[in-house]
Amino acid sequence: MDRYIVDDHDWETREVYAKFGLAAYLAQTLETAVVNVLLIARADRHRHRRPFDVDDVFSKLFRQPLGTNVGSVRDLIGDDFEHAEVLLEAVQRRNDLIHHFWRRRILKMGTTTGREELVSELEELIGFFHDVDGRLQGHVRAKLEERGIDEPTLMGMYAEFEAASRGERPVDPEWTSY
Repeated sequence: MDRYIVDDHDWETREVYAKFGLAAYLAQTLETAVVNVLLIARADRHRHRRPFDVDDVFSKLFRQPLGTNVGSVRDLIGDDFEHAEVLLEAVQRRNDLIHHFWRRRILKMGTTTGREELVSELEELIGFFHDVDGRLQGHVRAKLEERGIDEPTLMGMYAEFEAASRGERPVDPEWTSY
């Protein structure tokens, strides 16, 4: 592997891009968590009514901007949700990362000091997105438990969906495929 690392510049450059990639990935996992909150809320509302097309709802939610979905989560959970403000900050920081990061910082790639600053900034952002996602997941788990869906039940549901995604068995015997 080190045959690809010619010098410190190569290593530092790889580190910056790796950290950027991880930060972008964690921003996307946070987006997915927000969509999951909205999907769970929709499923809960439809629990005693006709079923709805999960894939269609997923598709619609993922076409919406993160800020719109976070607004929907805030409407759903309420502004008294202790992490409401940090969700708005996450939207702003995600948008800066995806839309403005390189344009505003590209000159820092020209020096070791600049690359080290970028790595530090990205590591902080990685921690931030990980923390926000953890807070949101904690809130979601608490809401699910209020509705009788505890951790073992959730993991069992996940295992069923995972098996169905591999074609091993349907989640519901009435389904012909997942």
